[in-house]
Amino acid sequence: MVLPASGNSISLDQIHVELGEDSGGTVSLGDDDVRALASDTSGAIGMDQFFGLSNTFNIEDVFSTFLYTGNGSSQNIVNGVNVSGDGGMVWVKERSGGGGAPNIISDTVRGNTKIIQSDSNAAEYSGSTRITAFNNNGFSVGNSTHTNANSTPYTSWTWKKQTKFFDIVAYTGNGSVRTIAHSLGEVPGMIFIFRRDTNDNNIVWHRSLSADNKFILLNEANAEGTNGDLFNSTDPTDEVFTVGTETATNANGATYVAYLFGHQGNNNADAVISCGSYTGNGAALGALVDIGFEPQFVVTKARSASGSWHVFDNIRGLHGMNVMANIARGQTKTFTWNTQDEDEAANGGIQVNAKGFHPCGDEKNTNNATFIYMAIRRGPMGDPSAVTDVFLADTSPNSNNPRFISGFPLDLAFERRASGDQGGQNVTTRLGSMGNGTTTHNLLTGASGAASTSANKDTDYMNGFDDDGDSATNFTARMFRRYPGIMDVVTYEGDGQATHEINHSLGVAPEAIWLKAISKSEFWICTYPGPSDIGDYLLLNSDGGEATDTSYFKNFTPTSTIFKVNNNGLVNADNHQYQAILWATKAGFSKVGSVVVSGTTNVDCGFSSGARFVVAKRTDASGDWFMWDHENGINTGNDSYFLLNTNAAQVTNQDFIDPLNAGFTFSSNFTNGTYVFIAIA
Repeated sequence: MVLPASGNSISLDQIHVELGEDSGGTVSLGDDDVRALASDTSGAIGMDQFFGLSNTFNIEDVFSTFLYTGNGSSQNIVNGVNVSGDGGMVWVKERSGGGGAPNIISDTVRGNTKIIQSDSNAAEYSGSTRITAFNNNGFSVGNSTHTNANSTPYTSWTWKKQTKFFDIVAYTGNGSVRTIAHSLGEVPGMIFIFRRDTNDNNIVWHRSLSADNKFILLNEANAEGTNGDLFNSTDPTDEVFTVGTETATNANGATYVAYLFGHQGNNNADAVISCGSYTGNGAALGALVDIGFEPQFVVTKARSASGSWHVFDNIRGLHGMNVMANIARGQTKTFTWNTQDEDEAANGGIQVNAKGFHPCGDEKNTNNATFIYMAIRRGPMGDPSAVTDVFLADTSPNSNNPRFISGFPLDLAFERRASGDQGGQNVTTRLGSMGNGTTTHNLLTGASGAASTSANKDTDYMNGFDDDGDSATNFTARMFRRYPGIMDVVTYEGDGQATHEINHSLGVAPEAIWLKAISKSEFWICTYPGPSDIGDYLLLNSDGGEATDTSYFKNFTPTSTIFKVNNNGLVNADNHQYQAILWATKAGFSKVGSVVVSGTTNVDCGFSSGARFVVAKRTDASGDWFMWDHENGINTGNDSYFLLNTNAAQVTNQDFIDPLNAGFTFSSNFTNGTYVFIAIA
């Protein structure tokens, strides 16, 4: 039965037929009845799920990559995904340990103690200490070395059952051609089938393999094979998939579980998952695989040749651009789903941007080889639940990692010590980080030099970042998360053309853009590109006032998806890499604006509890770039501040800014003039 869309009606006759009852009269629906109607078997169920689930949802509510460290006992992994109520799957992989580490898979349909592995053709087995519970905000692990060995790092991926995203179906084979109903609500993009009762290969159907009865094994690196009996030469529909007489998918009396992944085309603004194919070109940087969104998770597999299932995610490190000559393109942390190798390789993988990804390196971009992939959209897509989801400053570095605590997976950090020994703020981004213990690029706001490299600014944490190369304690880190309408980070490669269009994921037109060459020495150039301000710019590493030059940013007002640059070397030199930070106003969270300061001046940002972060720069004359934050003080009286454009020490004896519930106040001590500012609540 195909249930109507959320909010629509369903007839009593439809309900009676589905429950095997006589039509007519009234019907009383218990929990089990509702779950049966929605093809769900566990947990509470809401009206949206009863009526087929809403087609609009935020990816952060249905998918999570979550890193954790084992404690050898038990712990709850809180990733925000309601697995117990809506059903789903949890996949755990050890990141290091010196031996083989299986891919552990458990789901709510089979039960948390029933384990299967993608890297083996073995039957399902019981493991009561691996995944011990499914929770309304994640899952729990016991003391198994496969999921929770003491001091051992793990990666987990969680999928929640959701129409047009993911579904789970368990069935018993009958040895004859048959159809299996599913609740994905669209034609699947990919299906994994595991036999549970005895050893057999793990079979993958993919929409790119549908012709000529092709399939791929999940537990092997083999190229695609041909077998019309696996799926009876029949493609799935939005209601059923078909299995034939092959034992790997439909032996009589055998038990199976199928995982179904959705697919939306790249012309769909609400798309969150894409399953497709591409052809490698053998270049250091492969052609863009255009999926219409920036992915947070990508799995690739060669279909025309042997090659492993390579898995990438943005928490362990999806790189935005090769930033140095000695860093391989696409150097990202990858696992292989068909092996038990737990030491993550970093020898070339993929590079991401706002429209998709570029494959790089062996087994991802082999010349003339064909590949399949699944990609999941980067979040968050919804509004922050609190201002602390967007920004936090930390002045108390920990002795343990991560040293700076944000409370969220950060995307951008400004960090420096209070003493004057650095060229402004150190700028670290997730797109420029390649994970724990590997090279990260580092820029300085007060310098024009190319990015330097650091092995200590690790971003592969759920709650902060690490800079354990320095034991000093007088540091402040100002940490941000990319959120629609507030802040975005973009990396791109220059092409030297008169017009270069750069895609972004801010979701609104940026009101401020801070742009810096990464691979060569150039000034930071900042623009506040209103319709009447095209060509106006400031230099972040200078105290100079506003100037005008149309050779930097194309004569074009940025939109919610793109901005344009000219062929000036500051912004678009051929074969050089760039990074841009985009800022915008979001009611209650952020404000980008300008203000004329004349004596004591209140700046209304529309906040309710004041600003916790403010950057301000005079535009009508020379003046420094001032940065204040809540940790160093936005108080009545003296407020400590840093300058972005110099290596001067933190200033502690000036009262330039005061608190205001609606935003902040420039005190009468601050120099009069016209200023641009960025404020975070």
